[in-house]
Amino acid sequence: MQGNNPMRDRIKHVVVIMLENRGMDSVLGYLYRPGDEPAKNLPALTPGEKKFHGLAFTDTQALTNELRRDGRLWVSQAPVPGVRATNSPGTNPHEDYVNVNEQLFGSKANPPKGTEAKMLGFLQNYASHWSSLGENELKTISQVMHAYRPVDVPVLSGLARGYAVSDMWFSSVPTMTNSNRAFSLAGTSMGRVDNKEPLANDQYDTDTVWHVLERNGYKDWAVFYHEAFPPFGSKPYTRGIFPRLEQLPNIDSRFMTMDRFFSMAETGSLPSFSYIEPKWGGALLGAIPIRGNDYHPNGDVTDGEALLERIYLSLSRNKAAWEQTLLVITFDEHGGTYDHVPPPWTARPPWGSAKPGFELQHDFQFDRFGVRIPTILVSPLIEERTVLRSTTSTPFDHTSVIATLLEWKGIDRSLWGLGERVANAPTFESVLTRSTPRTDNIFSRPSPASGTPLEFGAPFCLRHKNGEYVTNAYSGVRYYFPQLGHVGRVALDFRLGEGVVQSGAVVQLRTSEVLPAMSLVPNFLGAWLDEHDCYYYCSDDTKDYGQQYWKVSRADGSSGPIRYGDEVHLSSNFEKFLGQRLCKDGQWISTAAGASDTWIIEPPPAFSPGQDVVKFEDAILLRHQTGDYVITAENAKYHWPRLGSTGQVKLQIVGSIGDVVDGGTLQLKSTEEGLGDQNILGAFGDSHDCYYWTRGYDNNKQGWKVTRVDGGGDGKIRYGDKVYLTNLSYSGQKLVRDTQYAGFITTEQGKDEYWIIERVPAPPPPDVVKFGDSFYLRSQDGRYVITADRSKYNWPRLGSTGQVKLQLLNGVGELMNGQTVKVKSTEDGLGNQTILGAFADSHDCYYWDNGYDDNKQGWKVTRVDSGGDGKIRYGDKVYLTNLSYSGQKLVRDTQYPGYLTTQSDSSEYWIIVKA
Repeated sequence: MQGNNPMRDRIKHVVVIMLENRGMDSVLGYLYRPGDEPAKNLPALTPGEKKFHGLAFTDTQALTNELRRDGRLWVSQAPVPGVRATNSPGTNPHEDYVNVNEQLFGSKANPPKGTEAKMLGFLQNYASHWSSLGENELKTISQVMHAYRPVDVPVLSGLARGYAVSDMWFSSVPTMTNSNRAFSLAGTSMGRVDNKEPLANDQYDTDTVWHVLERNGYKDWAVFYHEAFPPFGSKPYTRGIFPRLEQLPNIDSRFMTMDRFFSMAETGSLPSFSYIEPKWGGALLGAIPIRGNDYHPNGDVTDGEALLERIYLSLSRNKAAWEQTLLVITFDEHGGTYDHVPPPWTARPPWGSAKPGFELQHDFQFDRFGVRIPTILVSPLIEERTVLRSTTSTPFDHTSVIATLLEWKGIDRSLWGLGERVANAPTFESVLTRSTPRTDNIFSRPSPASGTPLEFGAPFCLRHKNGEYVTNAYSGVRYYFPQLGHVGRVALDFRLGEGVVQSGAVVQLRTSEVLPAMSLVPNFLGAWLDEHDCYYYCSDDTKDYGQQYWKVSRADGSSGPIRYGDEVHLSSNFEKFLGQRLCKDGQWISTAAGASDTWIIEPPPAFSPGQDVVKFEDAILLRHQTGDYVITAENAKYHWPRLGSTGQVKLQIVGSIGDVVDGGTLQLKSTEEGLGDQNILGAFGDSHDCYYWTRGYDNNKQGWKVTRVDGGGDGKIRYGDKVYLTNLSYSGQKLVRDTQYAGFITTEQGKDEYWIIERVPAPPPPDVVKFGDSFYLRSQDGRYVITADRSKYNWPRLGSTGQVKLQLLNGVGELMNGQTVKVKSTEDGLGNQTILGAFADSHDCYYWDNGYDDNKQGWKVTRVDSGGDGKIRYGDKVYLTNLSYSGQKLVRDTQYPGYLTTQSDSSEYWIIVKA
């Protein structure tokens, strides 16, 4: 055990996410360049040692790969910066052992021990996907040698440059997913190399890092996942491949969905060790494309970028917890994508010098590491622009994560029991070099001044010459069509190049919107033959859509860099639309020959690093000047928001980007459950009161101008400001209390009622529910168990007011997941008939004497997400299953609305709210 470990006293939370199938050079090979080098190397460099093992510091011509077939050299390709699509390479490269051998050594046969890999077989191996080699095929095949630049993966690169990256971290096995993930959590793959099962759901009957933690008294851990895998399965991937996890106590409670991760991160209540499974992407059974966020080729990296940014921002929002957090981002293997560094032969087999007790697949001796992969370490205790390497002759691999975790917990290596690879793995706690935590957010940005040269990848807003902006996309029948308007402007950027954009450059135009509900990522603007108007579609490396190529040029015809504030033409570079310029088509965008439309490249709104400035996408509480808040909606013909002192609803400010400014426009989106897509506040002619409706229905009726009451300050809206909200459609009409229909909101001219924008208070870590506590029970549609209908029986009802305090009986201490309870009403006037039950003589549940029937009056409480430490906490979503009627859960009664009943095969949940 190491004596001086900087993690022990300073880190309370470690979060590990393992992504999929990217070699180091594939995504970070051009992270640094001469003249733009790392600021700190750990350990200190030896004479002649490179600061960064990247492609810009290497003679790439010496790395040229060749494609030969039928005795002919078809193409030679050195590694180069820049990809033409965000799913590059567009065909999933081979990743199994024999094909990796060909990529590294030029032959599928096992190499002689100690042979240094030349790394010259990637092109040849990738080309085996194609039977014919035409011009287009050769261009596509050569893309496997193209590396993403920082501009192409700004989040991954931003985290690597903003904190620390290891440029000498190798996968554990030169092969596929399962063996590498097994090594990352158990230190062995039990002799297996390639994935065995067709759905990649092999099983490894061995202990894991969690077994070691549990044996040594460290039980504060969880696995967070997006969905079960394989699809339609019943378990997360990690739980499926390690059957011994079922032996651990409360194992159901250890697996939680990602929405739980984000909420726990923001409240600072994450467990000590959190492990994240991404949403699995790539191709199911090698042929069926699935949209994931794991960076797996040939999936789009956009969703992976969004996931990492959200993880980072959710962790950093809770300052106290963030200052004691280490985030580890790594990849399982290279997946056939390019890297130039030969993997060393210094890997130690898990069984050491002994004979393994199982067959070694492919006769691989597990004495050679797999291909180099990116690993990024993120913490406010890490200096920016740090590059980390092992201090020993053994480089980092997946088992370094296990070793670092167990060292952090102070567990002696003699107690690990996970094999020789883990026992001898180098650790990385030395990366924590700062004495005080950093306070910066690497993704906050100042708004560039007008006249600043525009760079590829830099955000901008696009304004038509008539003053309208490119705004949020409308989902049509098949595609997403960008709109023109004054509300909802979005950030765009140019791709397909690097550095400053020059007038006359050919570019791709990418939206920052994350557009859902398609199997691919529709984020690049194109002019297409099947629609009159332009729409967003995915970029695709195998298709290389010419429809998405545009020529940007200054409207005055001058040369030089494009700058913020410039007026430009955007002309289609697609061969069938040459000469056609981007133009306004009503509220849409099209192209036309000879169009005179010009567009202004505007700086995006500022994004202040301070927490006091209100920003788009922030969640807020909206308080009227009387003190009442916008609360849960009345749901009838429409969803009418109400005013009240309790039941506040978080509203999200949408409709643009950056800071909210005085005199700017915005939209208000309710986050209340049960509204579906009808969640944008608007003022409409068919209702006296305002209600929520579908986004994009009418940007003026659903748009609001926000102005400060005092008109002072620096032009930015801050939390606590008093503001007017004036509807864009009904001139001069402000949002006000409705005096005709009390408790609702409307618009009215000449009435200066103000609103206060309040920050949503960070909830404390939720308390554990205890027997004897008083609580409220809320249905998933937001209604509560309220006062009973007292006629033949005492039937509890559902409603938004008149909540009744309930108590838990039938146990002592803390309520555990899966425990059985009785539910007692504290409502006055019920006499002894206070225990909720399901009885055969009534369709609906009612209260009756305690002890009448412990099964009919007994309920099993189970959490929806089955996560956590096995304890039920306030705010948890739970099922209540009756003990007498097998499998029947407590639900809202649809036959007799407003009452409670039980039903089989229901997924209705309830939320336990502290009274």
